Amino acid sequence: MTVAFSLITFYLKLKDRRANAPAKLAISETSWDADSRFPIYPLPNPLKVAPFPFIASDLTTRTKSKNGWFTVTELRIWNAGKGIIFGPLVKRTTVAQVCIPRTVGEYKVWRTFSNDPELRFNLGRPTRNVSATEDRIPIWFDFMHAGKGILISICHNSAVGEGIRIKAFSEQTPVSAYGTHHVFRVSVVKFMNKLTDFLLIPFAVFATVMFYTGNTWLFLVSAICTWMLIVAAYLRRTFTVTPDDLI
Repeated sequence: MTVAFSLITFYLKLKDRRANAPAKLAISETSWDADSRFPIYPLPNPLKVAPFPFIASDLTTRTKSKNGWFTVTELRIWNAGKGIIFGPLVKRTTVAQVCIPRTVGEYKVWRTFSNDPELRFNLGRPTRNVSATEDRIPIWFDFMHAGKGILISICHNSAVGEGIRIKAFSEQTPVSAYGTHHVFRVSVVKFMNKLTDFLLIPFAVFATVMFYTGNTWLFLVSAICTWMLIVAAYLRRTFTVTPDDLI
């Protein structure tokens, strides 16, 4: 029971730590096949096959979507902590911009979305300096509350979305965190997370019982499973995860 009590204490401390986290800018990018909507997994040549559910980045094995694009790169910026982040419309020291390398070629901003109806934001005019190696599109917003942010989808015909990114920082958050994203449906991810939390304590109790009864083999198996569940729960709560309604 000591192991189970330690796990519960660990969970409560971690939950309290996240609740008191300061405001923090987080960013992430994901590239999808414009036709099938599967995530793109960059593979070195000459490999042509990617593991499910990812698709190869080689354009010779892919078809364009109805709109004429091969790839969609989705960029996200959001507040991963508590408190409010003041955007460029309020503070000029805040910088938020989409950076698109010239090697991508022709591109189009397909859509912009926010999970906060009160957030005022818009994209500025791209800067196209002749000497620069990338285009930069300013992102203007006012106040970004906890868990709220912006999603930007960019269509292009490069094999992958490497190099397309969001550059963001402010006085409150000089260093942006890189947030993880889910490649599966949100409902599947939520189910797996709940299953992890549900199985954690039973496996810990079972490992404790097997230890006291001297069943070494079952103790080792259940102990390994318990620690795997602990690591899964810890990583899910430690890394900055994209809000569900921005996926």
